[in-house]
Amino acid sequence: MRALVALPMLAAGLTQAMTPSTQCAEEDTALSLLQLRGQRGTAASCACSRKVDPLCDCDDGDQPSVGITRTTTATTTTTTTTTTTTTTTTSTGAPKTCLAWGDPHFVTFDNRKLNYYGTGEFYLVKSTPIIVQARYEILPKWPRASVMTGFAVGGAALGGNRLVFDNDEGVAKVHYNGKEIMSEFPSTFDDEYLSARYDNTVSDHGRARNQKGYLFLLPNGITLTVLRFVSTYTDLTITMPRFSGSVDGHCGNFNGDGNDDTADALTTRGMLRPVDEKHSLFRTHIPGTESPQLDTSDCDKDALAKAKETCDGLNNNDHYEACIFDVCITGDEELAHDEVAMEEMADGFFVQRLVREEKMQVTQGNFLGRVQGFEEYELSFDITPKSKKAGWQSIVHFTDGPSYKNCCDEGDRVPALWFYSGTTRLHVRSSRKGAGNDGCDPAEELPLGKTSKIRVKVQHPYMLLYVNDKVACVSGNYGLGYKPRDRLAVLAGDSWHTAADATISNMLYYKARSFPVGELVGPVPIALEKGQLLGTFKTFEEFELKFDVKPSGTQPAWSSLIHFTKDLSANHGKEGDRLPAVWFHAGATKLHVRMSRPGSHNDGCDPPEALALNEVTSVSVKLVGSALTVAFGDKEVCKNEKYTARHPAEEKVFGYTADPW
Repeated sequence: MRALVALPMLAAGLTQAMTPSTQCAEEDTALSLLQLRGQRGTAASCACSRKVDPLCDCDDGDQPSVGITRTTTATTTTTTTTTTTTTTTTSTGAPKTCLAWGDPHFVTFDNRKLNYYGTGEFYLVKSTPIIVQARYEILPKWPRASVMTGFAVGGAALGGNRLVFDNDEGVAKVHYNGKEIMSEFPSTFDDEYLSARYDNTVSDHGRARNQKGYLFLLPNGITLTVLRFVSTYTDLTITMPRFSGSVDGHCGNFNGDGNDDTADALTTRGMLRPVDEKHSLFRTHIPGTESPQLDTSDCDKDALAKAKETCDGLNNNDHYEACIFDVCITGDEELAHDEVAMEEMADGFFVQRLVREEKMQVTQGNFLGRVQGFEEYELSFDITPKSKKAGWQSIVHFTDGPSYKNCCDEGDRVPALWFYSGTTRLHVRSSRKGAGNDGCDPAEELPLGKTSKIRVKVQHPYMLLYVNDKVACVSGNYGLGYKPRDRLAVLAGDSWHTAADATISNMLYYKARSFPVGELVGPVPIALEKGQLLGTFKTFEEFELKFDVKPSGTQPAWSSLIHFTKDLSANHGKEGDRLPAVWFHAGATKLHVRMSRPGSHNDGCDPPEALALNEVTSVSVKLVGSALTVAFGDKEVCKNEKYTARHPAEEKVFGYTADPW
């Protein structure tokens, strides 16, 4: 299921639109227009400041953070006025990569080659979720064309924070909200929105191996990498999914058509105009100049021949042509090394590719190599089971040195996956502090003869297994993780068990990203699917949750619609597990609405009326004062007045439609 999200946060809510997906047997229900808004009484103070309070109906001239689109949505009750800042971050396509390098060259998201030789600050990516600006300057060493010397990042995915990468004569400096980070080599930086690393690469490409580089992981599947920053120029890749709404810049408009990423098209859309000082994300601003018209005809014959000789051996024609231009125009043969590295950089370093796109048969003792391990990691791969075998059937096994054993000390399985005997049900283990063989196992088997997408994620305090992008199981035992001692050995399958009769492909191992900023559901209906994790949200002590629902059938057991929980791994049992959560009763379309409160983790309100099949009903769940109410349209159908004490607002809860339980 692809879902749309709208939820007010402290200074921003998320609203998103998604394409409809096919209906799924997991839940015969379509959901749309899911919104959650904080509720506030008239006696509450309105604290307008540089950080806009989304619950205040006031305006002191505040401006939203860069990249945040500010709109006003009023929700009125007898005592409440709400204004919500919204931003759109729905992804609508597979991740693609834009390359920016040299003086400067670009390969857009839609695979169009561009050059620009003027100076100033320009948008590489201009969108609501992420803004990337690049700085192009003329250097004394290369006076004929500009080079990219740095970049700056902002936008909703970065939570209103600002990241600036400056390159001063080959000395890189990274500033985050004005403070320098990662000044030592190697070093890392992590907060809620950014996970960054400055280290040698561990790419599987020999020509890109062991170069000092930077990796920046942002929520919502956004990755920026810097592989080379010598002699002041900077090489950058930006990998991200296509988000709904406008996307443009020197990386193109990401619409699947490279024909409209030409220089003329960018000029028409205003993307070749420099960024003015008011909108600059950099710490200092430089003015812009127009790009000169340069090509290899500006080189003399001998210089051109020498450049072709120097660049011989590059496989990618874009990089070969860029290499010839750079070496010819500047006379600097060292720039050829830049092209060699950039040719291999598009796959991304620190994302360690273990199996490529071609399907590989799992065999016993098949050693894939060693990788740099992470305490918090993600492992993803595609698998196609071909038959079922007796006994444990090994698929993939990561094990730490120096012993590189099967089981069951810490580090022996980080992670390891099998099929249960005679089935295609996954058995997933990953070491943690104090337990070498913990994990979680889904209930369902994988289909024979069909490819399933698997992802294992360890991010404190959770371990999650995703099957086809849905949460299949989750463990909350990983408050203390396992820190790898050595490079991890990877086998597919391992040496100790029968190999699964399956093929695998697209296997990647990388440092875990932050959980995505949550997205609710917009006006386009979506069919519910079990285990659809939307992301993280801020909740309110007093709130209103609204959604449209169209049931087209019933299920024999409890069937989940919406579930907000403080503990990603917890369905019920303690306060905070349901904030709120909504189901249909077994075999019916009567709503079961639960909302935790102090002293009763599973209180709520159930309307006696069933929802009509194949009709859309607008549902409101509201908590104001001591009353939790449920309404269908304008008709109140249920009320619980036991909420004199309410669960407090939470900065981070997890939202499902529908939950995995």
